[in-house]
Amino acid sequence: MRILHTSDWHLGTALRGHHDRRDELFTQIERICQLAEQHKVNLLVAAGDVFVRRNMLESTKQLAQLLSPYIRRGLKVLMFPGNHDDKEHFYMMRALLSVEEKQREQIYIIDKNELVTINEVQFIIVPYPNIPELLEPYKIEASGAKNRNAVLSKAYATLLDSLLASLDPNLPAVLFAHLSISGVISRSEKEVNYDEGILMERTALPYAPNLAYIGLGHIHQCQKIPHRVPCYYSGSIERMDMGERDDEKFVLLVDIPSKGVANVTQIPLSVTRFYDISLNASELENLLELYPDLAQSFFRLNIDCEIDDEPIAVQRRVKELVDKFSLRCLDVVCISNQPIVSKRDITKSPQDYAKTVLDYLYEKHFEDSDILALEERTKFLMQEVNNALAKNSA
Repeated sequence: MRILHTSDWHLGTALRGHHDRRDELFTQIERICQLAEQHKVNLLVAAGDVFVRRNMLESTKQLAQLLSPYIRRGLKVLMFPGNHDDKEHFYMMRALLSVEEKQREQIYIIDKNELVTINEVQFIIVPYPNIPELLEPYKIEASGAKNRNAVLSKAYATLLDSLLASLDPNLPAVLFAHLSISGVISRSEKEVNYDEGILMERTALPYAPNLAYIGLGHIHQCQKIPHRVPCYYSGSIERMDMGERDDEKFVLLVDIPSKGVANVTQIPLSVTRFYDISLNASELENLLELYPDLAQSFFRLNIDCEIDDEPIAVQRRVKELVDKFSLRCLDVVCISNQPIVSKRDITKSPQDYAKTVLDYLYEKHFEDSDILALEERTKFLMQEVNNALAKNSA
């Protein structure tokens, strides 16, 4: 059997609340389905975090429309919830995925721990755990988050062992889950630890003679976990934010033999660029020449302002360029080289604080479509304050 292992689609994501990733993510899923056909895949797996809790119904309908022709041509699809998914939504997914009735048996929507057999291969599916349910059988009172999570991790390992004990030893098996494993490197390049939630020790990873593969979701970086059988995070299908700007993204082609362990092949994906740009204010007008694909990318600007450059004017010009060329700028930082004013030179007059107020306005609300109107309103309000103080002091 041939599986295409993916995870962390995050359909419905919007960067900074308004940069909708819909087109990029659905385009990527289309590419993944094309890869599935190209490589004669039997089953496409989305190992959790298929959606975010935003526009779920709309995203589900669009996903059904995209998957339908591939399912009609024979592709099977299996998906289950991660920590970002709404489990109630998953419970309703089979009805929401409005494919033809005869295609429904090719879609496996799993919202709880379950063992299913597909093409003579056993699949143990473990969604992101419900913590109260996981703790209930143990009745353990652990003090402190770290101790509690250590207890949870042991409970989780026990759960997996019990599921593996129910396997038919005569059929190959795979395990798919959504969780963290010790030793995993996340986007922060720090090893995940107990303080960050449920975490399984590598030594507690389950094993059975007929277990051919362990497929994981949750961590966005594709990586192999040392174990007796092949164990992989597929990683997210796209760069999800600036923290992943240097990540390469993959899907995993997993061949399950009738006996023995799986053979795993990484297939690279084309992904959106995220730029962290540093330049002088004088180079701002040449930004699109310096980065020809900027309109298709996300970026952060660090602008070095000379003594004669006014940071507010520079930020205003960035906003004009962003609006004119429909750019996706996530942040602007102006580094001023103007001399620092001594505290004893600062007066109590409100106009002396105008620059600080406007700097703060642009720092916090740069992406607001009404930033220029906000600036004018702020100047008007500061002038009213000045007038009132002048009147009171007269």
